[in-house]
Amino acid sequence: MRLSTLRRCTTLLAGIGLLGFAGISFGDDGSQPPASPQPTTAAPESPAAPESPAGPQSPAAAAPSISDPLAAQVDEAIRVNAQRFLETDIQTPWQLIHGLLAYRRDYVVKEHGKKVNALEWIASGATFHGEPWIQKTPYGAHAHPYNGHPYEFQGHPCQFMACMTMCDLPVDFKFRAAGGDVVTLNDLIHGAQAEVNDREEVTWVLWFLAHYLDSDAQWTNKDGEPWSMERLVQLEVGKTVTAGACGGCHGIFALAYARNGFLASGHSLYGPWLEADQKVKRHIEMARMYQNPDGTFSSNSFQGPGHSDDFEKRLGTTGHILEFLDVSLPQSRLSEEWVRRAVAGLSGELIEKKLAPCECGALYHAIDSLTIYRTRVWPELDPARRRHMAAKPVVTAIPTGPAPLANAAGAPSPTDAPGEKTSHEQAEGGPAR
Repeated sequence: MRLSTLRRCTTLLAGIGLLGFAGISFGDDGSQPPASPQPTTAAPESPAAPESPAGPQSPAAAAPSISDPLAAQVDEAIRVNAQRFLETDIQTPWQLIHGLLAYRRDYVVKEHGKKVNALEWIASGATFHGEPWIQKTPYGAHAHPYNGHPYEFQGHPCQFMACMTMCDLPVDFKFRAAGGDVVTLNDLIHGAQAEVNDREEVTWVLWFLAHYLDSDAQWTNKDGEPWSMERLVQLEVGKTVTAGACGGCHGIFALAYARNGFLASGHSLYGPWLEADQKVKRHIEMARMYQNPDGTFSSNSFQGPGHSDDFEKRLGTTGHILEFLDVSLPQSRLSEEWVRRAVAGLSGELIEKKLAPCECGALYHAIDSLTIYRTRVWPELDPARRRHMAAKPVVTAIPTGPAPLANAAGAPSPTDAPGEKTSHEQAEGGPAR
């Protein structure tokens, strides 16, 4: 079976009995654990009495109190796609974690047909084919590493924990690991610091640690090597963007995320941090330059212009690039016409195609891009139940021009290195998600 088929999450809008599709799946019927991720549909629900208020709920619609019609459209796109319920005994951890990325602590999935809070389910000791999501290690803990089967567990070091940063969990948050051991988020941070190395990609390590560590943090890994946040930034700056997964969007997202935290700490840009800032700004302008008239971003990401008639391809590239722009642009630029055109096009298509089967990576990164945009542009749509939906290191005072430098003498010009390690998720003939 092709990887592009394996990673599909073809969930349909729950609550609508569409031509008797209840129980039908496009692939294995789920009666026994499949050997690899299978394309399935979530069973549409029959009309029933509402659940108890104490039970798990999908993110409810906000009542926009502002005049901007785009706010209501974005809110609707996020809300209606929350009705795509993945199932814990069918979908893989890789698929489920992307839903958590998009909907944060409010994310709801189905366990044996019953709605449950996804984060609580994961933290309670979730397993897949008998393998635990979280494992204790001599140095702390980590999410289950790549197991040789693409799109089951994480395909990059720290990918799952990077996605969980959008939940903004406290460092004492507890997970039940293999064998019943209880580990905290702090253990997972220590595990990431211990296991980081320059033989594997560091994109998601940077994203994860940038959320919790100070920008000047330094440590020694399990091999006795000195590491720091600055070294992670330097390594990521040196990579070729277009060689990375998803057109390189995750790499420059991580750089922007780390840069924001650095600036929020009151530092002046210098050395690798200045190079990261310049690389981020360069790719902002590339995204704008390659944007299509309909608002979508290039189907070739940062390699050049391109437009696709394929829904999933448009969703994947536009969603990933908008996600990057959400954390890289200063507040003043988020309302520029070209950005709003992208938001309008993406949210409109997500509403129009709410019943269409869709691959999980493309779908949930697109929703994440709208979620971050909503939180930054319309904070009044962010009541207490959505207080954790924005990425923490987003700051409004991102410089738009040359910044004051410190200790930057002799800093090399930002360039892309000639190559980058291939991730376990990189599928033949298409980008990983």
